[in-house]
Amino acid sequence: MSYEFDMEIKAGENIFAALGFEKEDAEQLQAESERRIAAKEDAKRKLASGITNWIVEGKFTQQQAATQLGVSRPRVSDLMRERLGEFSMDSLLGMAVRTGKQVDLVLR
Repeated sequence: MSYEFDMEIKAGENIFAALGFEKEDAEQLQAESERRIAAKEDAKRKLASGITNWIVEGKFTQQQAATQLGVSRPRVSDLMRERLGEFSMDSLLGMAVRTGKQVDLVLR
C-alpha cells in the first residue's frame, strides 16, 4: 500500500500541523522530532571530534588516517572539514572503533 501526497511545506512550517494533527499534538511531535535530530547531530559531532583528535594527535596524514580507518582520503578530508552530513552514525562509529579507542554508548 502506498500513498501519494501533493502538498507544499514551507521552511519552518510544522510538518505535523500540515499533515492534519491537532495544534497541541503537532507542536509536541515537532518538538520531539527536533530534540531527536539535535541528539543525533550531537552524537555525530562527538564521534567526529574524537576521530579528528586521533588524527591530529597521531600526526597522521589524511592518507595514513584513511588507510587505518578503512575509508578513502576524500572521506577523511570531509571528516576534518566537519562535513558531517556526509556521514551516517554507523560509518562514524565504525571509524571510531578502528582508531583503537574505546567507544561507549549509553542508552537512556
